[in-house]
Amino acid sequence: MSALARDDDYAPPTRPQPRQHVVAPPAAHSFIDVWPEPVWLPAGASAPSFWLVAAHGGAGASSLARLWPLAGDAQGCFPGGATEESPFVVIVARESEVGLSRAHDLINQHLSGHGGQGTVLVGLVLVAAKPGTVSTKLRHHTTVISGLVSDRVWHIPWIPQWLEITPPDITPIAIDEPVPAKRRDKDLKEAIVAAHEIRDVIRTFIRTRNTH
Repeated sequence: MSALARDDDYAPPTRPQPRQHVVAPPAAHSFIDVWPEPVWLPAGASAPSFWLVAAHGGAGASSLARLWPLAGDAQGCFPGGATEESPFVVIVARESEVGLSRAHDLINQHLSGHGGQGTVLVGLVLVAAKPGTVSTKLRHHTTVISGLVSDRVWHIPWIPQWLEITPPDITPIAIDEPVPAKRRDKDLKEAIVAAHEIRDVIRTFIRTRNTH
């Protein structure tokens, strides 16, 4: 028989620790950088309420950051979670296979713990790559990605005017005001609606955090 354990040998059982990250990261070459300091902002710019992270070149993040005054362009990197800046992140991608694949990579990068310490992934904005509907393949890929962000995926329709202008030429919209009931340019109205929904989701995040 084994010797009896002494009182000072006893260690109380420990509660199993939950896994912090249950999503596997993408391949290393698919990572984007994380800002090592606060995200750079133009002189005189207001602090954004949330950041738009472009999944690839031409995603539309710069245009949306100009359209939505509450958003900031993180310039293709994840914010680093600096104490003086917003922790909220929205990934932006074109609604194409390249765009969806890159968005998938970035979502997995963030959910696996490599997307900026203390930052919160709000969701994904998909910007139409062409007028009309998308293929069954793209819809299926979107459904898969949606499950990773609790279905928080917003769609920006094809806006042909943006082909002929640069982001500084875009007129900002006031998303702190109600969505206009009537608007001729239906495409931009849908963009306004998406901005309102993102803002509301972020406000819900903040309220939830403040009650815990």
